[in-house]
Amino acid sequence: MKILHINSIGWRTWSAKLCETIVKGLTTYWIENHTIVWYDFAEWKISDIDSVFPTRNNLLHTYIYKFFVGLNFLFDFMRPGHLSYKTLKHNTYYKKCDIVFIHCPEGGHFDWRDLPRICNEKKVVMILWDWIASGNDPHNYFFWKSKKSFEKRMRILKDLPILHIAVSNRSAKKWKEICWLKNVHTIYNGIDTSKFYKIDKTECRRQLWLPLDKKIILSIAWSGSKSNLKGIQYVEQIVDQYKNNDDYLFVSIGNGQEHKTDRYRELWLISYNKISLYYNAIDCFLYPTLADNCPLVILEWFACGAPIVTFDVWGVAELVQHKINGYVANYKDSDDLMKWFNRAMNKKHNISLEQRFTSDDMVKQYRDFLVKL
Repeated sequence: MKILHINSIGWRTWSAKLCETIVKGLTTYWIENHTIVWYDFAEWKISDIDSVFPTRNNLLHTYIYKFFVGLNFLFDFMRPGHLSYKTLKHNTYYKKCDIVFIHCPEGGHFDWRDLPRICNEKKVVMILWDWIASGNDPHNYFFWKSKKSFEKRMRILKDLPILHIAVSNRSAKKWKEICWLKNVHTIYNGIDTSKFYKIDKTECRRQLWLPLDKKIILSIAWSGSKSNLKGIQYVEQIVDQYKNNDDYLFVSIGNGQEHKTDRYRELWLISYNKISLYYNAIDCFLYPTLADNCPLVILEWFACGAPIVTFDVWGVAELVQHKINGYVANYKDSDDLMKWFNRAMNKKHNISLEQRFTSDDMVKQYRDFLVKL
């Protein structure tokens, strides 16, 4: 069996890492894989990834890309639709492959109009990450500019023999209802437990120069986020409530600027190797996302043993078991979020990752799914 994977970005994003994990895992089962991405986000060439728009070992290209992604209205003008049938039909790996596996189709890197021609030549699998509407709002089309744009693409997909993979049961059910998709299979995301595991909290804090006598709360970036769907506004409310409490330290990672005080710290995007240290050093992960599916960050937290406080939103509510490995507040209810945050900070937890959320188990499911095609 030969599989050609198509993705938007190589390496740096979580979806790119997940694609890479699937590819490497399938290779161990003697399945031949190759990947084509629209943009290579790495500073070096990855041997098994062909990039349509490479960085050419120059970080300047990466920063230019990130700048235009932040300015979405400009990004639409500079984004070439390179990953089309016209490009693929001349590709050696496309000619030889049995299955075309499309990752992250909502990224705008792929020409949807070419799907009928590809389906006539190859078996097609499409994995649905945060695709279309991953929030509780039925009118939230997320990556689409309008309902009209969404329906245009759904008319293309409706009668095509594409096998769709969802990463949560709730999203699979909704996509069957509002997207008219018939063949949707659920496979949860998985993480590498050799990189994320429990480490002594005190030792982690010492290595990171974090205080030993405070309760530390970690959250997503405050100043670096481009979307209100991340729930930054709810994090800010809780931080404001505890701004005069010397016992609490709030830390956020991935900000557009770095700022430190005695009560909160905004940090740049940290290296991948240090993430596990931060996960093990804290007491709680505050993650009030408003639209998410099966985020790897939650699974990584479970593997490191930290409780999570979040909203009842899509796949997140399937991962977080209320009062067991975290706390699930009513959707967009700031008072309820504060209530469960206080509970999390005043209770000891014994949290571990379920086997079904490991990368090994995930890859086995993909293998079993693909060999039946």
